[in-house]
Amino acid sequence: MTMTNDISVRIAMVGMLVLAGCGGGQPGPKVERKVTQEPVAELMDVVYDSVRTSPDNQTLAYIRAEEDKQRITVGKHESQPYDEVGWLTFSPDGKRFMYGALQGERWKVVVDGKPGNAYQSVAALKFSPDSQKAIYIGEAGGKEILVVNGREQERYEKVDPPVFSQDGRRMAYRGHIGDEKMAVVVDGRKSPVYTDAGEPVFSPDGRHVAYRAESGGKSFIVYDGQKLKSYALTGDPVLSPDGEHLAYAVVVEAQEMVVLDNQPQAPHDIVAKDSLVFSQDGQHLAYAVQDQKQWHVVRDNEAGPAFPQIEPTSLRLSVDGARVAYVIVRESEKVKGVKYQSVVLDGKEGGAFDAVGEMVFSGDGKHFAYSAEKDKKVTVVADGRSYGKYDLVKSMTYGADNQTLTYRANRGFNLFVVVNGKSHPYYHDVWPVVECPGGKYVVYVATRGLNRYVMVNGHPGEAFNSIVDGNVVFTSGNTISYLGLLSDPDKKNLKIVRVKEELGGR
Repeated sequence: MTMTNDISVRIAMVGMLVLAGCGGGQPGPKVERKVTQEPVAELMDVVYDSVRTSPDNQTLAYIRAEEDKQRITVGKHESQPYDEVGWLTFSPDGKRFMYGALQGERWKVVVDGKPGNAYQSVAALKFSPDSQKAIYIGEAGGKEILVVNGREQERYEKVDPPVFSQDGRRMAYRGHIGDEKMAVVVDGRKSPVYTDAGEPVFSPDGRHVAYRAESGGKSFIVYDGQKLKSYALTGDPVLSPDGEHLAYAVVVEAQEMVVLDNQPQAPHDIVAKDSLVFSQDGQHLAYAVQDQKQWHVVRDNEAGPAFPQIEPTSLRLSVDGARVAYVIVRESEKVKGVKYQSVVLDGKEGGAFDAVGEMVFSGDGKHFAYSAEKDKKVTVVADGRSYGKYDLVKSMTYGADNQTLTYRANRGFNLFVVVNGKSHPYYHDVWPVVECPGGKYVVYVATRGLNRYVMVNGHPGEAFNSIVDGNVVFTSGNTISYLGLLSDPDKKNLKIVRVKEELGGR
């Protein structure tokens, strides 16, 4: 029997035993899955856990150990032997790559097959969102250097990883000068030296950039390179999603206020500086304030009901800003010193819990859900209705149809996906639900025993030893693709196939 057939038979037998033992909930509607497979590679003596794929699943990468050396293969590129290789990073479009390579006591970053300069260490390997800039930080002579497409920038005592505009065309980072000063570099232009500076933020359209800075005992915002009015203390800037508005909190004498588009708003005793949030359409601003020892949420300059305490980072606005949700904290009337949390949605207080976790609005703002813990069990409250008692809940999200709420949960060692309150079958592990155009299918990777499956609406596909990188991609509204990996028991001989599945109607 050939290696390939032996692997296939073994996986199939184990898969049948595994699926027969699945317990827990029930799958959703079954859909027809028209499957085609294309061999990609048969590999020997590969480091099993090193097998990777690009985001589009078109480029396969893996490492081979050769005595005391390592050699990495990325698509058609095969490296020379190095003492160690790692940190393989693909560009968002999947067409470029880079990795770190150790030679002696020096590290190089190899970008698209070309090695760069040697450094004592390298870190923060990253591509810009448009895949055009390959960046990393190198250390040499006690200094850190940002390297952009092979070109070294100015040396600093420390360089913070850069941030990009969403289109990737603009870049900003902070460079530390000595122990107490820093500069901000935006699109290659260095700012004056500050005693402190916050992380720069870009507007989603990339037209604006802002950051908090301190100099001469004063604090201020730098907006598109211009220093705005100084205050005793300034919070970090928040830019609206449409890029049209700038807001931040400030301290003026004994009062605090929000400055919106350079206009101070009403003063308060305290403004929770981490609470400022714009609606997705950019037309509404909300934040938490305290006046006379009572907390309120202010939305569009109108204060909501008073509460003894508000969790400032919990504020959520629907896309159009018409709805607001946040977490409040109250002290128990029965047990002194014991506090509980509740969600306030549209001004109405919900039930009492020991703690509130994730909170999410649907894309159209019509639906709202959150997770909450009580007596060491977690429940999910969606549109006022409670679902389940779990040990843990995470990755709550509404699908593109604005109707399908999914999350991962576990009871003991059993993990599973829940769809609109209904549990799918249990597995040893489940991966996050894949974003589906149109929201028609619920797709994720699940593990049971030695096998991994691509699940569609809770129904497993063929068993593989691994789904490479767990990367399942929708290539259209009803077609998914992924790389399935099969191995012999010692994981030294691997077969990798490209799987394409055309999904039928629900």
